[in-house]
Amino acid sequence: MQRIKKELRKAQSEIITTVLIILLVLAAIIIVWNVVKRTVVTGSEGIGTGAFTTQLEITEAKLWVTGGAEVKVHRGAGEGEITSLKFIFENAKKST
Repeated sequence: MQRIKKELRKAQSEIITTVLIILLVLAAIIIVWNVVKRTVVTGSEGIGTGAFTTQLEITEAKLWVTGGAEVKVHRGAGEGEITSLKFIFENAKKST
């Protein structure tokens, strides 16, 4: 009978220890999550979105001796709105 009581107490203490470890781990997860969440929320306010990257490809460029030009551009994937494009042409003598 003594032996059964000893084993029962040992099993109970193991269960209590396991439950306490689980509770400590859950508390640690909650604390870490609160710190990480606060950092993400306050840190993302400082991220600037002033510039977006848009891929452009010049598919054809025609330059006439009279000074005119025709440029065909293909817009690839990307965000942002393109309202205008400006081109600067340069010759072999570096004149623009």
